[in-house]
Amino acid sequence: RKKAEALQAQRRIIKKLNLPVEIVQEYEYYKVIVTGFHTREETYRYYPELTQIGYPNIYMIEKRK
Repeated sequence: RKKAEALQAQRRIIKKLNLPVEIVQEYEYYKVIVTGFHTREETYRYYPELTQIGYPNIYMIEKRK
């Protein structure tokens, strides 16, 4: 919810998983978005690692053209 928490999550994900991460503000919330995936299947291998570093609630957001 807080920007400081989003920045901390961004740093952790980049450091541990070496993935590109964006932070997006939506109303009073900050969302941490891991980008660069084209299919849901590509994301599966990262779920256990994200849970292990403290982020068990993961959602796939499809970007539409």
